[in-house]
Amino acid sequence: MSRRFETGISRGNAIISGMAIFSTIARGLAKPVCQNAGRKWAFFVLFALFFPPWPVHGQVAGVPYEVKIQMIGEAPPEVKKIMEEVSQAFQKKTDPPQSMALLKRRAEDDLPEMKKVLRSFGFFKSKISLKLSPPREGEAATSDFQANPEEVEAHPPPGAVPAVPANVLFQVDPGPRFSFGEASVSLSEEAPKDSSVPPSAAEAGIVKQAPYAAAKVVEAGNYLLTHYKNNGYPFPKIAHRDVVADFSTNTVQVRYQVNPGV
Repeated sequence: MSRRFETGISRGNAIISGMAIFSTIARGLAKPVCQNAGRKWAFFVLFALFFPPWPVHGQVAGVPYEVKIQMIGEAPPEVKKIMEEVSQAFQKKTDPPQSMALLKRRAEDDLPEMKKVLRSFGFFKSKISLKLSPPREGEAATSDFQANPEEVEAHPPPGAVPAVPANVLFQVDPGPRFSFGEASVSLSEEAPKDSSVPPSAAEAGIVKQAPYAAAKVVEAGNYLLTHYKNNGYPFPKIAHRDVVADFSTNTVQVRYQVNPGV
């Protein structure tokens, strides 16, 4: 996921730049011409570099904002929780960006990660819309959002703390949750001919018509490997795993091919 740097020069780069400036000043001080003036100039430059002025009281160091996920439809509570955990807009709320354009980029970068979370719970037809509103001065908070984030470029006056922070709203329509359809477990072509028959998909935890979850697919694969290890096959492996979502029936077919090894 691409991210844009929002904090300008890093502390490490500032130190390196400071050393370069210090070296240049030192060479200048070695010259006999205007030696006293050079020393005074060096003092003020180094002081400003390593001891920047304190921010003015009340000055905004970025665009403060509130962020919310609004679920439109039914979904397990953990879906929203995990979406917040993968969202930079949520996790970096205490480090606000310097402009609405950067806030928009931060929120947009969250969309692919949120979609991954939804798909992992079987919401393959989900939709997410992003709405932003700029900070406001001296106005009561309202619930309306501008539909076009491209036009949101308002900023608070210098040195002012906005009465109402910017708003980031993710409206999530999860759509129908897919369920497990047909599932099968078979031996791969590379498996030794005398290999024991693998457990069924149901034994591994893939139950037909149960709500789909990617975690269940992983757990079932681990169950198959553990089964063979416990039955004298020290090096089993999943030779092939096929997971196919059928959008016409809202089901997911899962197929495993196992090589128990020797």
